[in-house]
Amino acid sequence: MGRAQRLLTGGALFVCSAVALSAPLTSGCQGHQCDGDFKAMDFVNPSDPTLTQDHGDLIDRDTYETGPIRSPWLYFPHQRTWTINPVGLGGRTISEILPYVSPASEPVNSGNSDNFTVGSGNIAEVRLRFEDNAVVVYNNTCADYYLRVVVHAAPESDAGSAAGAGPPSPLEDAAADGGDGASR
Repeated sequence: MGRAQRLLTGGALFVCSAVALSAPLTSGCQGHQCDGDFKAMDFVNPSDPTLTQDHGDLIDRDTYETGPIRSPWLYFPHQRTWTINPVGLGGRTISEILPYVSPASEPVNSGNSDNFTVGSGNIAEVRLRFEDNAVVVYNNTCADYYLRVVVHAAPESDAGSAAGAGPPSPLEDAAADGGDGASR
């Protein structure tokens, strides 16, 4: 092995060793750097029933949103848990929860037009608390985002009203005709 080749091999070994030894020294979510907090939305304050924190609205009688798409979204920093009471849905069965996340507080109005996505994985861990129909969204990362949540509930039943029943789904319609609903 020549001198140049030994220098190259020794240099490469030095660089690899330096990288391997510095890895444990890098910062990440260690200690209290990523301690989270909890926020609630649209729950009555027990000490003053007239106060609530933040406020979402119904888009229609079956859909709740934490705020309009063209407004500031909820701050969703690392390790934050938002517990949301979708007021106006009357305790009906929740059929869909859509958490949207963005690095911008107003993704549609900030010049970052439509800079948002449906949150999934650790960025937006979603669960439904069945005992009170609350939606819980947790940012299980060390990154800060903004959050908008849209919650759909099962339609209110119009018992005995054919006018309120709406058209049959394609599967119901096919089953009525003796088919299995599959496309042919």
